[in-house]
Amino acid sequence: MAQDARHATIKRVFGSLVSNAQAVDGAKYSPWWVGVIMFILGIILPIVPLFVSAASTDGTSFMSACEYGLGMDKTFGATINGLEGSLTFDNTDKTISYSGANGLIGSYVSTSGETNGQYELRVYYSDITDTETISNYVTDQEKVSYKKGTTQIASENDDAYIPSSIYFFKNTFTMDIYASNSVEKKAIMSNLADLNCFDYDGSDLKAYFVGSSFDVNKKEDRVNSFNKFKDLIDTTYETTRTKSMWLGSLIYVGIYVAFNLIMALMLFIMSRGKNNPNNYLNFWHCIKIDFWASLCPGILGLIFGFIFSGSAVMIYVMLIAMRSMWLSMRELRPQYQG
Repeated sequence: MAQDARHATIKRVFGSLVSNAQAVDGAKYSPWWVGVIMFILGIILPIVPLFVSAASTDGTSFMSACEYGLGMDKTFGATINGLEGSLTFDNTDKTISYSGANGLIGSYVSTSGETNGQYELRVYYSDITDTETISNYVTDQEKVSYKKGTTQIASENDDAYIPSSIYFFKNTFTMDIYASNSVEKKAIMSNLADLNCFDYDGSDLKAYFVGSSFDVNKKEDRVNSFNKFKDLIDTTYETTRTKSMWLGSLIYVGIYVAFNLIMALMLFIMSRGKNNPNNYLNFWHCIKIDFWASLCPGILGLIFGFIFSGSAVMIYVMLIAMRSMWLSMRELRPQYQG
């Protein structure tokens, strides 16, 4: 007898993937924990594409669409190589310091083309540590525009531009990228770097970025220098990526659980009425029906989430809504007598 019940439950599990009637029967006649397992799988599966996407995101993803057109590979190495003071890293305390004063510590001024005579990159240092103060500092610098063809601060009527900037702080760094010869911001680091993820045996960051024989006229040296900076961004993004993966997944779990409860409430409301043969179903019964109906949207959410990664968050929501509406109209609708 128990074996027959197990076979019936297994049949209902697979049948519920395509049959609303099997989902309803499974909720009615199979153990409650079977539906719970199906529900857990149903909300975890569509989160997998989101988790994988977050895990494969690099810290430099924000600059991938614009870096080559903005010549960052040329300007970074030349700017760092031209620093007058010493930019150093303490591997024990995981802090950055500069031998000179806070403020603008380096810049690259173009000598050709439409940007001739203009800043193309600025590098700042400040020993401030408070996150809000850092944010305000960056915002204040981004408000400063320059008159085209010069390095002079623009007046209200001047044709202006804003150069890209890198900001080193005592315990972090960030950067923004502006379109060349424009005030249009193209990208900004989505997070402040976590220097605790960075290990460096030396202390001189200038040596780390450009080495001892940097030649600004050699493309290989310029590219290698900028690649070192990108590696640093990726390395210091690891903690943020891990937090983003798990926190994002927990948020999506909460959203999906809440939406399934809303769908269960809809099933409960749809089954009310004296002409509805299912009006004996209480809210717990409707929750179990929703649990049984959630596995199929979860599997489809997993598949379509990888195919349409940009819409992965909403795919499961749309699928479970469609399944619930379909189930309520096919299995829980009232019967009217003519």
